[in-house]
Amino acid sequence: MNYYNRIQKSIDFIEQNLEYDITLSQAASQAYCSLYHYHRLFQSMVEHTVKDYIRKRRLSCAAEELINSNARIVDIALKYQYKTHESFSRAFFKEVGVSPKEYRKCKKTIYNFDRVNIYNNIYKSILQENLIGPRIISKSELRVVGIEFRTTKNDEIDFKQIPMFWNKFLNSKLGDKIPNKIYSDTYLGYSCDFNEYANYTYLICSEVKDLTPSPRGMVQRIIPASKYATFDIKGPIPANLINAWRYVYNTWLPNSGLELIDNTDFEELNIKRINKDIPEVTIYIPIK
Repeated sequence: MNYYNRIQKSIDFIEQNLEYDITLSQAASQAYCSLYHYHRLFQSMVEHTVKDYIRKRRLSCAAEELINSNARIVDIALKYQYKTHESFSRAFFKEVGVSPKEYRKCKKTIYNFDRVNIYNNIYKSILQENLIGPRIISKSELRVVGIEFRTTKNDEIDFKQIPMFWNKFLNSKLGDKIPNKIYSDTYLGYSCDFNEYANYTYLICSEVKDLTPSPRGMVQRIIPASKYATFDIKGPIPANLINAWRYVYNTWLPNSGLELIDNTDFEELNIKRINKDIPEVTIYIPIK
């Protein structure tokens, strides 16, 4: 089963269970993916996080029932997994711009979020001259030390927070405090500890010779040995980097015939290139 089919299968599962509690683990199991890779694939292909997609579909179904049924608003709210009339009304107003009561009075469809058919929603590739690869390589275990923070894929908040984190890291020269670095000008952006709520840890780090006690505020991690498909991204960042991640998970991977392994992807940035105004980042996708 290819990745398009996997994600479509999970979308079908979501559609069949909009009236019930749906966990990220349940949806990911339909796609035969780890939580981390499932969220990457889903967001790239659907252009919404899993949480946002479920929320929008439930509100769209609720909006349809407000017009086409005589069900009480509180019953519609409970049906689509809102615990109270008030929480449903707040969510509905935020998304639609009017209250459920006002929406029912207007008696016409002014909000609709259709079920996604993944095959009609393929993300367009970034310009070919800005993307080089893939190359298939193997890497041994990496010992890394760096600084981490928690972020989330919900509402693509991570796409805003991570560039700010990089700017702070580089401008404050925090990398100079990492001991025993193997490559003085190279840093990795490594994602791990993904949970049910689409939250995860992002770590800016350097590969080190050995894991001696780290400076205060820094953490140690081991990235397991793996085979990777790698891509070099040229041009302005973070825009091209964000588009590259979307392209890799939405277009390249489903057509590659390759399988992900239960390890995380990461990005590698060389400071000398950045300082020479030649932004270039390499991304690593763990594969079998």
